[in-house]
Amino acid sequence: SGDLICYTKHTELFVYLCETQNYPTELENILITPSRPKHLPPQHSIVLKTVPNYITKEEIEVETKKSFKSIFNLEEMKGSFTDKSRHIRLELKSIDEYNTLLNNKGITINGHLINVFEFLSPPRILICSKCNDPGHIKRNCNFPYEACRRCGQDRTIGEHKECIISCHRCEQNHLATDYKCQFITEYRRSLVYKLKQQPNLLPSNMQMFIPIECREKGIKNNMILRNPSNEMNNSDIQSNSPRFNLSSHDWPTVNKTTNNNNIIPQLNEQNIWKELKVKQDEINIKNEEINRQLQFMQTKYDDYMNKMGSIILIMSQQVKIQNDNIERCYTTMNEVLPILSSTLETFQCLITKPGMFNQQDNNNSFESQNIVKHISQSLVFIKDRSDFLTSNQKVLRSLVEQQNALMAQIAGNFNGSLKEKSTLSEIVDEWNSRTSITQLCEQWKKTPPNSLKQNLLLLLYNVESLNTHVADVDILLSSYNPHICILTGVGAGIKKNFTFPNYHVIKQTGTNSFGGVIILHHQDIKCKVADKESNFILIEILLSNESIYVGGIYVPPKSLPPFQLLSKHLNKTCYIFGDINAKHTDWQCIRNNQSGIHLQSWLEETGNELIIPHKPTSKRSDSIIDFGIAKNATGWTSEVLNEGTSDHYPILFQSSISIDEKSFFRITNWKIFTFFLSAIYEYWLSIVYNLDEQTFFNLFSAFLSSLWDRCSTFEHSANYRPPWPPHLVMMAKSVNRARHIFFNERNKILQTKTENKLSWISKGQNIWKFAKPSFHAVAPPFRGISKDSRKITNTQEIADTIANFFEKHFQEPAYDINNPIHQEAIDSFKQIEYTPRVPLEQISIKEVVDEWMRFKGKKSTDSAGTSAFMLKQLPQEYMGIITILFNKCAQKGNFFETSKHAKVICLSKDGLYPTENKLRPISLLPNIGKWYERIIHNRIIKWCEQQNIYVDEQSGFTSNRRLQTRIASLIEDIRLTIAACNRPTLAIFVDFMSAFDRMWYPGLIHSLTKLEMPLPLIKWISSWLNNRSFSVHHGNASSRNINMYVGAPQGSVLAATLFRLHIHFLPSTLKQFTTHLFADDLALVFVGS
Repeated sequence: SGDLICYTKHTELFVYLCETQNYPTELENILITPSRPKHLPPQHSIVLKTVPNYITKEEIEVETKKSFKSIFNLEEMKGSFTDKSRHIRLELKSIDEYNTLLNNKGITINGHLINVFEFLSPPRILICSKCNDPGHIKRNCNFPYEACRRCGQDRTIGEHKECIISCHRCEQNHLATDYKCQFITEYRRSLVYKLKQQPNLLPSNMQMFIPIECREKGIKNNMILRNPSNEMNNSDIQSNSPRFNLSSHDWPTVNKTTNNNNIIPQLNEQNIWKELKVKQDEINIKNEEINRQLQFMQTKYDDYMNKMGSIILIMSQQVKIQNDNIERCYTTMNEVLPILSSTLETFQCLITKPGMFNQQDNNNSFESQNIVKHISQSLVFIKDRSDFLTSNQKVLRSLVEQQNALMAQIAGNFNGSLKEKSTLSEIVDEWNSRTSITQLCEQWKKTPPNSLKQNLLLLLYNVESLNTHVADVDILLSSYNPHICILTGVGAGIKKNFTFPNYHVIKQTGTNSFGGVIILHHQDIKCKVADKESNFILIEILLSNESIYVGGIYVPPKSLPPFQLLSKHLNKTCYIFGDINAKHTDWQCIRNNQSGIHLQSWLEETGNELIIPHKPTSKRSDSIIDFGIAKNATGWTSEVLNEGTSDHYPILFQSSISIDEKSFFRITNWKIFTFFLSAIYEYWLSIVYNLDEQTFFNLFSAFLSSLWDRCSTFEHSANYRPPWPPHLVMMAKSVNRARHIFFNERNKILQTKTENKLSWISKGQNIWKFAKPSFHAVAPPFRGISKDSRKITNTQEIADTIANFFEKHFQEPAYDINNPIHQEAIDSFKQIEYTPRVPLEQISIKEVVDEWMRFKGKKSTDSAGTSAFMLKQLPQEYMGIITILFNKCAQKGNFFETSKHAKVICLSKDGLYPTENKLRPISLLPNIGKWYERIIHNRIIKWCEQQNIYVDEQSGFTSNRRLQTRIASLIEDIRLTIAACNRPTLAIFVDFMSAFDRMWYPGLIHSLTKLEMPLPLIKWISSWLNNRSFSVHHGNASSRNINMYVGAPQGSVLAATLFRLHIHFLPSTLKQFTTHLFADDLALVFVGS
C-alpha cells in the first residue's frame, strides 16, 4: 500500500520523529503523511500515582502543561482504578523536563501533592493470533483452525460476539489471551526466570520491570532487571555510532548505504529557519534585558552589603576601643578609691584627735607633717588620675558620638515606610542616650491600656433561615460590633456550626422548620447559659458588680407567647428580646391579633414593660413584631436599621448598663525588632564575654521583652475589623438571593441523599464505616474556684487560693527513715549533692541552630516576658551569642537560676468552677532556658538509645512507641489467656495521681545512678531540679512565689523523659504479673488458675 515503517535504536530520534512537522512534505514529488505513534518509549514516560478520582483528566492536563511544555500524551492507566484514586501515565518529549519532574518526586495539582515515579512497562510475550498460544506467530502456527479468544471454537463459523467466555486451555472464566490464564502466567514466569539466569540477553540501554507474580520473595531490588554489560555497551555505542542531537538540524547519518539513488530527500527549510531566527532574536533580546536588570540589582545589593559591612566593622572597632577605655577607667577607679579611703581615714583621725596640729608637741608635729605629706601625695595622684579619666571620657564621648552617627546611618538604610523609619530613629536615639540597659528596659516597658466601659449594645435580627443570610449577619457584626446579637427564625441553619469572628455561639432548636434561636456574645464578655427551652435561650452576663440576664425568644405565627416562661424570669434583672409575632395598636400596629391582645393583658397584670422600636420591623406587614420585654425598660433606646435581605429589619438596642470591654490589642512591628537587633549585635557579642551567664541571661531576657514592648503599639479593637465596603455589601446581597434559590433546590437532593445514606448504614456492619471517634482536645476556661460551698470569682483571690493549695502540694515529702530503700535513695542523693559540679561537653552552634529551627511560633509569654515567637525573630548571627551563653553554663555544669522560676497557669478538668484539686497546672518556663534544656535533653535521649534504656512494656514519651501498640499488646495478652488456656483474666488499671508533681528527687537520682548515667548529666539534672519556684497567674493577677521541693514542671520536655527513667524498674519489680505502661498509666494483668 506504499506504507513505510521506520526503525531506530535511538530514543531521542524516535521522540524527534513523533512530531509530524519534523518530516519533509514530500519525497520525489510523492506526498508524505506521517502517522504519529500512540506512545513514547518508557524512557520518556512517568507515572503519577494515586491521583484522586475527583481531579479530572482535563484538570491534570491543564495544570501539567503550565509547567511542562513538552507533554506528548496523558492517559489513565487501566487496572489502576480504585474507589478513591487511579494512576496517570504522563509522556514527555523533553528529557530535561522528564529528569526535572522525576527528581522533584512530586507535582502539585489543584492543591494536592501527587507522587511521581518512573514508568517501567511490564514484559510482554508473543501470542499467536491463530491458536492463542504464546511463543510463536501465525505464520509458523500448525493449528487446524483460527480459535476464538472467548470460547476456543472456530471463529470462522458463526458469530462470536456473544459467545460464552471460557479459556480452551484451563476452562476458567477469562479470555484465552488474558494474563490471568495460568498457562500464560507460567510461560511468562519461565521466560523471566531465563532472563534472570542470563541477563546479558536483554538489549543494552534497557531495563525490564518484573511483574509481581514473577518476583522472588525475601530478595531486595527484585523489581527491575538490567543487563550487566550496559556500561560497556553504552560506551561502545557512544564510540561506534553517532548519538542523535536534538539541538542540531541535521538528520543522522545512515550507517549502511543503499544502492537506490532514486530516493533523494530534498528538504526546503528556508521558512523554518527564518521563523527560528526571528524567535531566537526575540529570546536574545529578552535575555539581555533580564541580564541587565539582574546586574543592576546585584550591583545595588553589593553596594548595600559593602556599606553595611563597613559600618559594622567600624562599630566593632569602636566597641573594642570603648571597652578598652572602660577597662582603664575601671582600673583607675580601683586605684583611686583606696587612696581616697585612706585620706578620709586621715581626716577622721585629725578630727578625732584634739591638738594634732599643736606645734609645741614634737610628736604631734612629726605626725602632722607625715599626714600633710601623705595628703599632698594623694592629691597629686588623684589629680593625675582625674586628668587620665577626663581624657578617657573625651575619647568615650567621641566614640559615642561616632556610634550615634553610624546608628543613624544604619537607620537611614532601613527599608521601610516613613513611619517605621521614624520609629526606628527614635529607638536608636533612645539607645544612644541610655545610661544603662536596666534603665532602658524600664523606659521601654509598656503596660496594656485598661479596659473601657461601654453601654451594652444588643442586635436583634430575624434572619429568615440563617443558611441564606450568613453574609448579612457578618456585615452587621463588623459594622456595629454589638456585645450581644440575637438571631431568631434560624431554621435549618441551627444544625450547622457557623462561626463568626470574635463571637461565641449559643443555639437552641425550635418547634418548627422556621424556628430556632441563636445568641452570639462577644468573646470578651463573660457569659453562661441560665436556661434553655424550645425557641428560647437565657444567658447570664457576669458584670464586675452584678449579673444581668438577657434572653432570646421566637414565637411562631398564630401561637401565643409563653407567658409562664416569661413570668418565671422577668422577676429579676432580665431583658428578653425576639420575634414575638404579637400585633397591637398600642405599639403602632395597624390592627390587633390574638397574640397581641393576650400580651397587652399580661403586661397590664404583671407591670412589665416593652422596649419598642419606633419604626415597623417587618417588611411584609408594616408592623412592629420584633421587640423586647423587661421589668423596667428605662434607659433603653432602639434604632431600626434599613439593612439586610431578610423579610425583617435588624434592630439595634442600647442600654445604660455599662460593660467592661477589652478593646485594645497588641500590634508588633517584627521588622523593626529584627533590624535593630542586627544593628546592636556587636554590643551583645562583647557583653556575653564580659558578664557571667546568670547576669547575661537576666539582662538579655529583660531587654528582649522591653524591645518587644517598644516595637509594639496597642490598638483599639474597633480598628481591627473595619466594616465591609459598599461594593462587597451589594455583592453579598446578590449572593444571598441566589443562595436562597439554590438551597430550596438543594434540600430535595439532600433529602434523597440522606435517605440513601441511612439505608446503607442500616445494612450489615456499615455503621462502623460511618461512625468516627470524637475528641475534645481543648480544656474549657474556668471563671472561678469552688471552695467551702462558695464560688470565688475575684482574680487575685483565685490566684492566692490556688497558690495556697499548690504550696502544700509541692512541699517536701516525708520519708521513712527505717525503710532501707528510702535511706539508700537519700544517700545517693546526698552523694550527688556533695559532688562538685562537673563540666558538660561543649555545645556546638549546630545544636543551638537545630533547636532554634524546631521552635514553634507560640506567642504566649513566659515568666521572663519572652516568647518562642520572639526568639524565632532573632537574627542568625545571634546564634553565636546564644552558643557562648550556653557553653558558659555548660562549663560550670549548672542551669540558669532565673529559668527555674515558672509562670503557672491552670486549666480546668471540671467545668467553669472546679475545685482546687481539679486543675491542671501548666508551667510557662523562660524560653531561653527551655532552649538550653532541649539541647541537654537530646543528649540524654542519645545516651538512652546507645545504652538501650527501654523496656518492652513501656509506650509513650518515646518515638515509635505509641498508644495503639500498647493497646494491641494488652488485648492480645488477654485474648491468648482466655482463648488458649480458658482461664479467667483480671486486668487492673492504675493511674498515678499527679505523677509529674510528686516525683521524689532522691528516688529519681537513685534510679539514674543505678542506670549508670554519666556523672555530668546526673549532676546537671540535680542542678536543674533544685531551687525551683513558681507563681500562679490568673487573668491579670499573680500570686506570691512558691518553692518546689518535689516534682518536675509540666510543660518541660525533660520532665517526661525523667519520669520514664524514674519508673524504669517498675516492670521488673512486678515481674509476677504482666505489666503494660503508657506514659504515667499502668495496667496489670493477672492470669487465673
